[in-house]
Amino acid sequence: MYKIGDVVKIKSGVQDELTGIFMENWQGRVIEHSTDAETGEALVCVEWDSITARNLPIQYIMMSNQEDADWSTYYLLWSEVEPALARDTPKKPKG
Repeated sequence: MYKIGDVVKIKSGVQDELTGIFMENWQGRVIEHSTDAETGEALVCVEWDSITARNLPIQYIMMSNQEDADWSTYYLLWSEVEPALARDTPKKPKG
C-alpha cells in the first residue's frame, strides 16, 4: 500500500511502547518495509519530518537514547498510519 517516500501520519490512539506517549499526527516518510518477527504483520519504517522531529517530547528522545534506539525513525504497523500531505521537503542523500 505505502511506497518508499510516501508521506504518512500516525493515527489516533497509537502509543510509543516504551514511554506511553501518544503519537497521534506525528508525521514522516516511509523509508523501509519490514515484517514483525513475532506476528508476521507488515511494518513500515517512518523517518520523522522536520516538524515532528523538532517537536518530539524530550522524554521520548531520552528513552530512545537509553535504549540505544534511533529516535528519528519508528517502525509501525501499516494499520497505524494513514496518508498525509508533506509539510517539508525530503532530505537529499549525502554523496
